[in-house]
Amino acid sequence: MRNDGRRAEWLRDRPPRKLTQEQIEFFRSDVWFELRRLVLERAKGRCEGERCFKLIAHESKLDIHHVTCVRFGGRERLDALVALCGDCHLEVTIDSEIGKAGTA
Repeated sequence: MRNDGRRAEWLRDRPPRKLTQEQIEFFRSDVWFELRRLVLERAKGRCEGERCFKLIAHESKLDIHHVTCVRFGGRERLDALVALCGDCHLEVTIDSEIGKAGTA
């Protein structure tokens, strides 16, 4: 992964994030499972990161990422979600959290 020093610093200093009850319920819903299934089907086992496109051996190793964070107006729509490998997901999350480009 790029920027290992920045990653370590971010992981060390990041406050724990707690999900609201509404978020927990949504991520357990049939709607979320269907969106997740459709995103993974579209990805065909590949990371959809801007510069990555790694082939991932098992779909469970792909994270579903909101292109725009929900708390900043992101939506629960297929065109607003991407499948990312762990490295790309962490990178866009760090970039978003420290105020850089937070899109995949």
